[in-house]
Amino acid sequence: MRMARFVLAFVLMAASASPSRAAPRWGVAGFGGFQTYAMQDVTDAIDEAGGLFGSPDVVLVNNIENGLSSGAGVRALLSPKLGLALDYERLSGHSDLSQGGAGNIHFGVSANVYSLTASYSPWRAGSSRVGLSAGIGLYDSHASANEDVPYAAVDRDLSYSGSDLGLHVMAGDDIRLSPQLRLEMAAGYRWAKVDAGLPQGSGQIDWSGFASRLGLAWFPKGVLAH
Repeated sequence: MRMARFVLAFVLMAASASPSRAAPRWGVAGFGGFQTYAMQDVTDAIDEAGGLFGSPDVVLVNNIENGLSSGAGVRALLSPKLGLALDYERLSGHSDLSQGGAGNIHFGVSANVYSLTASYSPWRAGSSRVGLSAGIGLYDSHASANEDVPYAAVDRDLSYSGSDLGLHVMAGDDIRLSPQLRLEMAAGYRWAKVDAGLPQGSGQIDWSGFASRLGLAWFPKGVLAH
């Protein structure tokens, strides 16, 4: 996969860099974001579950197409232009089906993501630096369904899980708010499909889609000069 080779090469290049201008500056960060997901197999599972009601009057609250994320991590500024991030991020989404008093079905998906990201920010605009980032992540994913449909004599809890690697590329802007504090903003795309053994399609939980982040990073010894 060409994109996977590019991202891996980019991360390894940044990790092996040893700028002579200054020692790395270490910091911590917290962030959140809005994400979109593909989730075709999950959507198919929701559609199939709707057939348990045997009625066209099924109310679908939502398909699992997007969700909010939150996370935290460690930052290493190798130079004013080059940085590394080691992060934990929580992804999630849910959907519900109901049909009057006939019962209800709840679906939920989640992932614990552990990622390494390299960033290169060559463009300076006032107190901010604009650049690109790319990284790899381990997606520990879970899907569950609680089906309570007395009309169809169904009352069960289903659970699926799996782990796999994913990739992400983003464009971002880091704004220097003070010598110790930076505002981080980024948006891009992630590729992450996890084989969780779902009974529909390829059995995957597909986290691929638009990815965004907004957060703050704190550097006790100060941010490297622009």
